[in-house]
Amino acid sequence: LIFCACDRVSNPYPEVEAPNVITPDGDLTNDEFILQYKNVVAIELVIFNRWGAIMYSGSSTDLTQSQPSWDGTSNGNEASEGVYTYTYKATGVSGGEVSGHGFFHLIR
Repeated sequence: LIFCACDRVSNPYPEVEAPNVITPDGDLTNDEFILQYKNVVAIELVIFNRWGAIMYSGSSTDLTQSQPSWDGTSNGNEASEGVYTYTYKATGVSGGEVSGHGFFHLIR
């Protein structure tokens, strides 16, 4: 029996990581909630406040041109400090999908 990891090499699995804190204070460090990813060609992101209201919803099917990110505002107003939740769905280069959810802190 011969084991070959050829399929894993030719069809890499999509990987997504998310920050656990954003500080939208204009210093250009952690100012936006942006997912980090590998082997992804399309991604959807939704961010909710503690009551379940959607604060941001975005997607991109061309990550070379744009990627969804949240700047800590809603309808032009600064969102309150606190804990926010998110969900995402990413499509990999080989067509596989991965989804996930989590939370992060917004600190001003």
